[in-house]
Amino acid sequence: MMTINISKKQKVALILGAVFVVGTLLIIFIYLPILNESQKLIYKSLEVGENVQGVKNILKIQSQKERVGRLINYDGVALALNEITSVGQKNQINFILIRPKDVQKMESFEYNQLPIQINLESTYKNLGRFLRDLEQLKESFVFVKSFRVKRDENILPLIKTNMVIEVLLKDG
Repeated sequence: MMTINISKKQKVALILGAVFVVGTLLIIFIYLPILNESQKLIYKSLEVGENVQGVKNILKIQSQKERVGRLINYDGVALALNEITSVGQKNQINFILIRPKDVQKMESFEYNQLPIQINLESTYKNLGRFLRDLEQLKESFVFVKSFRVKRDENILPLIKTNMVIEVLLKDG
């Protein structure tokens, strides 16, 4: 057998080299992925912050909306539906379904709510304009309760949207 004689300087250099290699591997395989994930979380938190700011802006608009829209009574439902469809036509919305549901009496809320299910086809841009204009109706007080957008390969560049809006009603 062959023996290898290593001096103290060589041992120190070998140990330092091994420490360097292990340190580099730790950085590559542990630190960089953690850093990458933390950056992703930072970007997500910034997005959430922007979304929160958007919600704050919507709430601010809603609080100001009292000066724009007006409450209608049960006889004015046809007027509200007409105004909604007019806004849709203005924004090139293809309505597939507009179905008013039963009026909901809310005990904790002083007004009644009329949910309206709407299914439509449009472009993203026109959908955004339609939603914006719904919030600014003059003859009725409308809130978008929920909506779901679905991309359909058969109708591109159009999208399908299912939404429920609520019209606030006063008694009488």
